[in-house]
Amino acid sequence: FLSFIVSGRIFPGVSAMGVSLGGKSAADAEMALAAAWSESTSINLIVGGETVVDVSPAELGLILDAPATAREARQVGLRALPFGREIEPVVRVNELAAQNYLLDITDQVDVRPYNAGYEIRAGEVVGVPGRTGRMLDIPLTIEQMMRDANGIVARGRLELLMIPLQPDVRDPSPHLEAAQALIAQTPQLTGYDPFTNRH
Repeated sequence: FLSFIVSGRIFPGVSAMGVSLGGKSAADAEMALAAAWSESTSINLIVGGETVVDVSPAELGLILDAPATAREARQVGLRALPFGREIEPVVRVNELAAQNYLLDITDQVDVRPYNAGYEIRAGEVVGVPGRTGRMLDIPLTIEQMMRDANGIVARGRLELLMIPLQPDVRDPSPHLEAAQALIAQTPQLTGYDPFTNRH
């Protein structure tokens, strides 16, 4: 114990981001954390319980403060004994980078609302109800990142906050009979041949 205290090394059993830091100096811990951050750390972006994008922290605008994380690991001390201690990495948010990335993925996560319509199924016209769409709420998502950057990295996931978009028309039934009558008509197409001047 005294050797760890005197040398400034991190006590055994301490880890961050799944990286064992026990026995390392602050400089070695920083290097190990930086390597794990760039090579093996990723964030799942979640919408409605499903992963829509898997992204590196740097792309998302998350920046690891490796020196601060190493200091946190060093300060755990004897509290890591006997079962070990996993600490959260110290993470900062680059708001501009986060905003630019979220703007880039709106085409992947946004869904336009669907107004009620009609389809032909088994030769019959049936109504299709309108469906709610969604739009990424970028300011609120960034605000959430600012509040919980360390936790997002520790969990490896970020729940994207969405704004529901309501369709203008949900119920197809008012015009269902008209649609059925339209489809029931026998269409006639008239073509014109300019060489023979005939219809």
